[in-house]
Amino acid sequence: MYVPFDFGLDASQEDRARRLQESALVIDGLGGSMLMRPAPDVDGADRIDQYRQNRVTVSNETIAMPGEGTRTTLRRIFDYMCLDEVSGGRTECVRTVADIRKHHAQHSLGLLYGLQSADPFEADTYLVPIFYELGVRISNLVYNERNRLGDGCMESTDQGLSAFGKSIVLEMNRVGMTVDLSHTGMRTSLEAAAVVQAPAVFSHSCARALTDHPRNATDEQIRAVAATGGLIGICPHSQFCEKQRGVRPTVNDFLDHIEYAVDLVGIEHVGIGTDLFGGQTLGETVFRFQFGRQVPGAWGGYGIESKYVSGFDTVYGWPNVTRGLVARGYDDSEIRAVLGENWLRVFGSTWGEG
Repeated sequence: MYVPFDFGLDASQEDRARRLQESALVIDGLGGSMLMRPAPDVDGADRIDQYRQNRVTVSNETIAMPGEGTRTTLRRIFDYMCLDEVSGGRTECVRTVADIRKHHAQHSLGLLYGLQSADPFEADTYLVPIFYELGVRISNLVYNERNRLGDGCMESTDQGLSAFGKSIVLEMNRVGMTVDLSHTGMRTSLEAAAVVQAPAVFSHSCARALTDHPRNATDEQIRAVAATGGLIGICPHSQFCEKQRGVRPTVNDFLDHIEYAVDLVGIEHVGIGTDLFGGQTLGETVFRFQFGRQVPGAWGGYGIESKYVSGFDTVYGWPNVTRGLVARGYDDSEIRAVLGENWLRVFGSTWGEG
């Protein structure tokens, strides 16, 4: 449930933050997966209603993880199609900017189908338009390790974007699918940003200048996506925001990354991508054990209960972000931009305004 973080706001500021949270378009640039690794219900509210209660209009739902091919991804899309059928009108796939505006007006939840790796495209560019027709509107190129497209951010080498990777980027641009560079290696991401013909994004990363983690973006990378018209979605993972190794940061430290990116490239190139996967569940415990064996040190020493910054460790922390931005002196239009309107602009530029 919601626990207000102490920003020292007065009554008028609290009222302003509340009104902003209730009216702003909120887009989570990487929301996790309510089916693959579902978060637990809270007081009888499932993940859909948790988003709706906190006025989140769109969540980028991960349809495929690294190493998963075409067939697995098709099954996941079917799972989400079934979710639309059984949710009682509370959610549906987002395919257009008009869909996003509709969900905002109706206070329903739009699910943006996303891939955290381009592996489902396998070795064939023709799969890009097929997945687009099935609703996929955003995809990472690489997830930490090397694949056909280039190197991931955890590779010791950094060989850059492959010829096939360039073909996938251009085909994504052609059909109207947003290119996501989180998890992608330095050289690969810079080369991808140099060839894109539409805005590219880091959907869920922070500023490496503040926290030296390979998943965070350097100033050069942040400037590169900004130059495409894109943005960086700041992420509340503790290990991405920590000031001292192993000391759990707070939502204030998360806001420092927003402020840094704003100062570096401008308010119009900054959004939020929470990556709020899982929760206190047995399934999440098993996943963490498995993934930790595959990627030693993946969790940075943080357990499930401290994986995210305090004050923004569940969907119920969104109001703290709004309150924190008020406390830091941003005006209403700037706060609305960070909460969702910048994402809307990027999607409109990538998908078209239909």
